[in-house]
Amino acid sequence: MVYFCEVQFQRDNTFYRRFFAEIFLYLRLKRDTFSDWQAVVIYPDPHTEQADITPYAPLVNSDRLRRVYLNERPSPEELPLSLGLMKLMTLSKAEMPKAAKFLAQSTQDKVVQKREVTIELITRIMLYRFTELSREEMLRMLGLTTEELKRTRFYQEIYTEGRQEGL
Repeated sequence: MVYFCEVQFQRDNTFYRRFFAEIFLYLRLKRDTFSDWQAVVIYPDPHTEQADITPYAPLVNSDRLRRVYLNERPSPEELPLSLGLMKLMTLSKAEMPKAAKFLAQSTQDKVVQKREVTIELITRIMLYRFTELSREEMLRMLGLTTEELKRTRFYQEIYTEGRQEGL
């Protein structure tokens, strides 16, 4: 079985044309390497999905495609980490801090590199939504230490830019 997955956060009225074209091209080129296929598309909500699915309706409505709408899923605390991170992007500003802190803390037992990548992603998502917060406020909100933040690539890029401007 081969799986195709796409995360689609912006409406694209030609999405299914491209998505199915890519799937069928892969199926044509790699047919000897699998026995069956399944596709998944993750949307923030149903309104983001392409409105007119003609002539793709038979495929879109088949068992071959599963559409996941994050707004219909439980809170990030109840989802696997990867879906929780996607769901984080769909939350209101009031809901985000609690969910982000939970996701950051849930990585405590993860392998160090994966934890740092996850912390970086959470930090970027939060900084995108909360542009007015200071570093200290962000650290408090996420329950992180300065040392944890300093290990992210995001922080290191900002630090390097600051040093270059200072020179």
